[in-house]
Amino acid sequence: MNKNSKIIGHVLCLVCVLVWGSATVSSRIALNVLSPEELLLLRFLIGYIFLWVISPNFVKLDSVKEELICLVCGLFGVTLYFYFQNVALLYTVASNVSIINSLSPMFTVILGFIIARSKPSKYFVIGFIISIIGINLVIFSGKIVFDSSLKGNSLAFLASIVWGSYSVFIKQLEKYSMVIITRKVFFYGLITMIPILLHTGIEFSLEKILIPEVYLNLVYMGCVASAIGFIIWNRGVKILGSVKTSLYSYAIPIATVIFSVVFLQEVLTVQRIIGGVIVIIGLMISQKV
Repeated sequence: MNKNSKIIGHVLCLVCVLVWGSATVSSRIALNVLSPEELLLLRFLIGYIFLWVISPNFVKLDSVKEELICLVCGLFGVTLYFYFQNVALLYTVASNVSIINSLSPMFTVILGFIIARSKPSKYFVIGFIISIIGINLVIFSGKIVFDSSLKGNSLAFLASIVWGSYSVFIKQLEKYSMVIITRKVFFYGLITMIPILLHTGIEFSLEKILIPEVYLNLVYMGCVASAIGFIIWNRGVKILGSVKTSLYSYAIPIATVIFSVVFLQEVLTVQRIIGGVIVIIGLMISQKV
């Protein structure tokens, strides 16, 4: 691999960090006008259409089992994860949501251990304990208060577990093009979110959608964060390898914190900063990075 290829790989990963780090903030801005359910539907409807435009080829999976795996991924990785995240953003700050969501790789590993019936390494156990300590600092900021923010933080934690489950299933589809699989997952996500949409009885207003802060953020989340983000990240993995690219994932909550302060005027506490650093250290130890 030549030097220019490595530079391209690092640039692609850095772009992903900025895109995914800002996506949570983008969601919070859109939620000033849209309900969590409206945001869920519109974001992935736009993303699904966009993926058909850039990759119009129909691909049939090899088995019904793989199709069912896509269905499960749509339920976990689209409907439940992003619905929990959207609702969480109404009750707690975006920086908290991002930091808590960074635990999802740990839940992926835990579920992997359960399925394989194997024991986790000492590094994973130590890293997990350290990260939980950091999460407690982020959530409670040095004091235990049972208010609405606890509900938001709890939903973010639940979303992290759900994404960890999604990651276990999506690994079984690695032989296919990520664009095709992402499109299928989006489709099943749109299907599995129907019960939530019917239960809440959402009513669309074209007037709301045409507000610049709404449609610009919807296009950004649906096309850039959800679709293009996955494509350029996987390109970065092919160039640099999974180990080096995984280091960039630790920077996503840091990017979210920065964007939250700039665009949402969120106030950072010392406890939240320390907690976020502890979480990242724990994640790195758990993966022996």
